Amino acid sequence: MKNQYPVLVKSSGVVQTTPEKPKPTHMMYSMAYFCETCADRIQMTISEMITHLQEKHGIDTAKVPGTREEVIHLDFDDGFTTTWSMEFHSEPPVVIRIIQSGVKE
Repeated sequence: MKNQYPVLVKSSGVVQTTPEKPKPTHMMYSMAYFCETCADRIQMTISEMITHLQEKHGIDTAKVPGTREEVIHLDFDDGFTTTWSMEFHSEPPVVIRIIQSGVKE
């Protein structure tokens, strides 16, 4: 049976098989934003979220500090997903959820 992997011969004379170099893969990324403070929790883009925070909650994201915390990160064979929770230190506090996903093309 022919070896399906390239063979590397070390100078010590020991033969070791090595897997082929992985082919480069490209990832398609997506980001989704949700306002956890609002009841409807519709999915938004970053620009829609900034507008929402300004118009609905009076938050200027350039001036109001916030704390971002990673909630969960999952790796899969063909991609990943990560969820963060971000709390703006406003009165009252506003919490948004950010979900980033990546899938191999």
